[in-house]
Amino acid sequence: MLKMAASLLLILGGAGIGYARSREITEREKNLEILLQILFFLKGEIRCGNSSLPDAFREIAAKISGFFGTILRDAAQEMEDTGGKNLEEIMGFCIQRNFYQGNPGGSQRKEEMEILRTLGRRLGYLDREMQIKQIELLETDVEEQRRQLREKMPEQKKICQSLGIMGGILLAVLFW
Repeated sequence: MLKMAASLLLILGGAGIGYARSREITEREKNLEILLQILFFLKGEIRCGNSSLPDAFREIAAKISGFFGTILRDAAQEMEDTGGKNLEEIMGFCIQRNFYQGNPGGSQRKEEMEILRTLGRRLGYLDREMQIKQIELLETDVEEQRRQLREKMPEQKKICQSLGIMGGILLAVLFW
């Protein structure tokens, strides 16, 4: 009876791991969608609002809740407080502070954080039209990543779920 319960728990644990990994893939798509929204809002704030970067980041942070909003809010504050740092350093500092200390969202991956670092690398020192062009280039890159993820997502999710269940069954058989 105890072996049967342990086997069932191993199978359920393996299935849980597979489904958790499947959920991470879905969260990655949501994060890419949020990053596209941030880029779209930023382009609008620079083009139509004629806002400075700290003001634009603060406005976008008010529209985007959660982890990414926190990073943008911190970056806006750092841009106003700092002297001599460029936007890439500021974004790197804010990402590191929020990502590695607690990671409140839990689903953000280093790839998404690298997109924000790239945004910091491409902005901050150019004229308005050049900033808009750089945002459009980054937007194209993110859209391509999202398209590729959407194409592969169903099969990757199914593989993760199947491997989790099969791994649980394998462990149950090995420990039997």
